[in-house]
Amino acid sequence: MTGSIVEHRAARRVASVVALVAFATTAFVVTGGSAYATPPTPVTFAQPVVYGPANVGSVDLADVNVDSKLDAVAGGNVWLGNGSGGFGPAIHPSTAGDDNRIVDVNHDPFPDRAGIDSDADVVAVQLGDGTGQFGAVTQYSTGLAPIDLAVADVNGDLFTDLVTANLTGSVTVLLGSEAGTYSTQNFPTSRGPRSLAIGDVNGDTLPDIVVGGFVIQGIGWHTAVLLGDGIGSFGSSTIVSDQLPVHSLQLADLNADGALDVVASADIFYGG
Repeated sequence: MTGSIVEHRAARRVASVVALVAFATTAFVVTGGSAYATPPTPVTFAQPVVYGPANVGSVDLADVNVDSKLDAVAGGNVWLGNGSGGFGPAIHPSTAGDDNRIVDVNHDPFPDRAGIDSDADVVAVQLGDGTGQFGAVTQYSTGLAPIDLAVADVNGDLFTDLVTANLTGSVTVLLGSEAGTYSTQNFPTSRGPRSLAIGDVNGDTLPDIVVGGFVIQGIGWHTAVLLGDGIGSFGSSTIVSDQLPVHSLQLADLNADGALDVVASADIFYGG
């Protein structure tokens, strides 16, 4: 497990912000959907434009300086959008971790951000000032080796909550408050998750957590569900599939039957 954690912590730091992302070959698995009888029409894009520096982690988009133009945020960097598909040079507010999400923490008109720091085992939160800059970092502890972050209101109080997937076998729920601070609680998972999504998967209108992941090659493959109680707590982790090593997942109603389906990308290993 330790080697796997070190490997994936290092892998989080090899991305650049680009206007167009070309995805590497991977297997995509749809639970609850069906395959096309014929392939869909291919989609083409213009050549990508790369905005440095490299090693910035995942990207989120939001209007951080309140000028009605989308900006890009990643790692410790902000690229202000020009409204025509391009971005200005990077500005460098203090970092909020590896995996950034634009969130509303303190209920003012300015976007804030939250990110996970896998090395320090924390979620880092920064308040935005409406100019593209973010303030001092406030850290909240998570389980060991957080690797993915989701944003939702899991207890129905209309404040932004944060949830992390932790490689060592837990999820951390950070409940937001009117003051813009967070309280944390850890919930064990069946195996070490690498991705999570939040949605109502059992039709009771309450947010649930779906996690997926794998430990090492061929071991620990899983997709699991933790059912929510609507007030911020979650039940035991129940494995619903152990057929594929899930790298990332999303929830959506793909077949319009009113029930959420799971869409997952899976890392398939081949011996050599």
